[in-house]
Amino acid sequence: MNSRAWIKTITMNDDQIINCNKNGIHIFVGSNNVGKSRMLNELEQLCRRKNDTNIIIKEISIEQEGSEDDVVNDIRNFSQIKINNSSPLPTYIGFQYSLYEESIKYDWRDAQT
Repeated sequence: MNSRAWIKTITMNDDQIINCNKNGIHIFVGSNNVGKSRMLNELEQLCRRKNDTNIIIKEISIEQEGSEDDVVNDIRNFSQIKINNSSPLPTYIGFQYSLYEESIKYDWRDAQT
């Protein structure tokens, strides 16, 4: 694989910043009903799109390695390719995903901003 992305920082709503190492593992611990699951859900949402309705996390920054073409090649290696006559670019299909090539490139660029 030539591409990868990871969460570099997590800024909490109280402005506390959690720095994440690209090779690190982070564990969220705490009592029941203190927000561990909510935090994981908010992280997942923020990785997909910007969101200002979060309760726990204000923002995240994402770091990337590799180009748009690297991402497409990596996904291509693990996918079935579907060619649609009405579209110039292929769609990559796998377990619980279907990704249009231009969307892959757009999302990779968008994560850099």
